[in-house]
Amino acid sequence: MTPKEKAVELVKKYLLKVKIDTRTVGESDVIISNGEIRIETAKHCALIAVDEILNSIVWHYFEGSAKAEDNWWREVKQEIEKL
Repeated sequence: MTPKEKAVELVKKYLLKVKIDTRTVGESDVIISNGEIRIETAKHCALIAVDEILNSIVWHYFEGSAKAEDNWWREVKQEIEKL
């Protein structure tokens, strides 16, 4: 799976779970459609998940696998930000 595919997968998973109650949005946000709010919230949730994964990767400078995994998840994060 590519970083882009993983980014789309994560955002889609959160998008299915995100429900926005328009009463909680506030009057100043009325111009933003509910769909846009849901997508941005799903992206935000996916970014939080990726940050948690990045923070949990144990760094061993002598092991290439930890660095490769870190780089892969950073690419996923960049792809989420592009969506």
